[in-house]
Amino acid sequence: MPNISRSDFLKQELKKIQNLFLANKFELVIEKSKKMIKKDPSQIPFYNYLALSYRELGKYNIAEEILQNALKMKPNTQSVLNNLGANYRAKGEYIEAEKYLEQALSNNPNDINALCNYANVKRDKNEFDESIKYYEKAYSINSKISTIVINLVGAYQIVGKFEISKKYLEIFLKENPNNVIAH
Repeated sequence: MPNISRSDFLKQELKKIQNLFLANKFELVIEKSKKMIKKDPSQIPFYNYLALSYRELGKYNIAEEILQNALKMKPNTQSVLNNLGANYRAKGEYIEAEKYLEQALSNNPNDINALCNYANVKRDKNEFDESIKYYEKAYSINSKISTIVINLVGAYQIVGKFEISKKYLEIFLKENPNNVIAH
């Protein structure tokens, strides 16, 4: 069997961890991510999956600590800023969530994940017009992501703009007729 490069090995391991995460096998993700971090502590994606798995298990403070350590190692890392913001939102700490998501958006104003997470925080704070503004921006970047469409539609419904909501759903359902949530 031929030797694989370090880069290919890291990619293969990351793919395995991603698949475990998508299968909701968070304990295994934690175990494998810790091993990979021990082998190479400079690889931020493993910190992200480690923290996201802890968050999914409701261990927000552990997730926060992991992400803060990753940020110290590599400041301004977009994915870490975004995940920190989402983690603070999950904890109900909206000021901290906004701080990290605003930093992510100042680094990259077109980051769809940061836009949606920031819109979610605004929605949680009942700042619906602001929420809609950020969902709209995410939608203008990629109108094919169902989560963006559903959140945008929901925000319009909350403020009583049912015709706008209906218009977005009709457009989305033309291309995605089997989307149950949209129906």
